[in-house]
Amino acid sequence: MAEAHIWLAQAVIATTGYSGYSEAIAHYTDAIRLDPKSWEAVAGRGNTFTKLGKYDEAISDDTALLALDETGWHGAMAYNNRCYDRVLKANLLGKEAAEPLLKEALADCDASLKLAPNYDDALDSRGYVLLKLGESERALADLDHCISLSPKYYEAHYHRGLTLIRLKRYPEAVTAFGRAIEMFPNYWAAYHYRAEANFMQSQYERAIQDEDIVIEKVPSWSRAYFLRAWAKKGLGRKEEAKSDFRRACDLKYEPACKQ
Repeated sequence: MAEAHIWLAQAVIATTGYSGYSEAIAHYTDAIRLDPKSWEAVAGRGNTFTKLGKYDEAISDDTALLALDETGWHGAMAYNNRCYDRVLKANLLGKEAAEPLLKEALADCDASLKLAPNYDDALDSRGYVLLKLGESERALADLDHCISLSPKYYEAHYHRGLTLIRLKRYPEAVTAFGRAIEMFPNYWAAYHYRAEANFMQSQYERAIQDEDIVIEKVPSWSRAYFLRAWAKKGLGRKEEAKSDFRRACDLKYEPACKQ
């Protein structure tokens, strides 16, 4: 019977996407009630909580997975899931509050990679955590390792681009974001940060082109208007820049309100 609820949860997600996540969680919960040791049900519910942005619930399920099996491939997956959920939660916090959570995330990624040294997901996760902790060179090493194992891992290319921006290696960052976009053309965040890398090289037209795409895909992303305004200002298009600064300000991006 538990397997039937797991199948229903997976079917709901496959057919309805985001709108079906709450229903899927209910099916996974029924499966866990019928079989509390169902690793697949706990993992499925945890992953769905992550997609909903409910990171505390996801971390709780990740911890439950480790109680079921903290060894081998199961353990590596569970530690990695908890690592990534912790870093996603840390992204919502201020720097001081985030740091202890990031260190816990790093310990989880280390545990995952101890069990599976060539686990691409864990290498990407740890690379991202190290970037958030300011250890950019170590982050780049993990992300390069991940990409050597899985060249089409678009999130690793994206995280590599972020790391290269931190290292002020802007031409390489543009290339990294371009690779992420090749594999996932709707990856609007990659367009935004490629625009930033181009802007830092005074490639204002290219920055504007990328932010045009971001604004088309996500009209409420205030930082896209803000960066596009600076790029237009760099080209001497002052009235257009003022319009973009106003729009960013209207969207509650405070730095734009000072321009």
